[in-house]
Amino acid sequence: MKNSMKKTIVLLLALFTFSASFAQTKVYSGYINDTLRSDRQNEIEMHLRKVGEEELYGYYFHKQNPKAINGLHSRFSEHAFQLFEGDEVQGYVFFDGTLNDSTMSGKWKHLSEYKTLDFAAKEFKTDTLSKRKDKFSGYYELNTPGVAKNIRIVFIDNKHFYLNGNIGSKKCTGYIQALAKMTGPNKAVYSDPKCRQITFTFSPKTVSIVESGCNKFHGSSCNFTGIYKLKK
Repeated sequence: MKNSMKKTIVLLLALFTFSASFAQTKVYSGYINDTLRSDRQNEIEMHLRKVGEEELYGYYFHKQNPKAINGLHSRFSEHAFQLFEGDEVQGYVFFDGTLNDSTMSGKWKHLSEYKTLDFAAKEFKTDTLSKRKDKFSGYYELNTPGVAKNIRIVFIDNKHFYLNGNIGSKKCTGYIQALAKMTGPNKAVYSDPKCRQITFTFSPKTVSIVESGCNKFHGSSCNFTGIYKLKK
């Protein structure tokens, strides 16, 4: 009997350790309220991953148009947060609110269009990030004579990751904050009106980046292309 109980305890501990080693992304469903539109047009889905004690990364989309995904990133204190869509430096569009256990609420603000709308959402499931994809998350560097490049990658789920990159040299400086989508087991792509395409190829300790037509992020004298080493 004692041996049986010991085996059960060991098994439970092993299961707990196994499940705890996987990152969890919370998925919320809710609305950005606009009295001029129907509820269906207001409905959103938001995926958020907490990193450490003060960071949130994620994305959201309107359920009527799930292909139009906007990346989100934030620092928060206790329950308060500001989730920026894309470029935090410009900070034109963001969620300003509170996060309590399984619910969130506050204001959605579009500063350049002078819009402020209520939003509210509730957690309805969690996604488990694979251990392999989570190992691709981290801080990568590529330093060559006269040029310093770095990029931070945070996987939100198995299909998307948020990236924050910087370039510094005597000829130019630049940065990028964006949401990339996986197109294969270790390949991903990002594109938008300001950038034709950036491709990512992951290996256990490096990420190879190739960009095309993205000068608006940094000027014509430098780029993010290269093989970056994981520093974590």
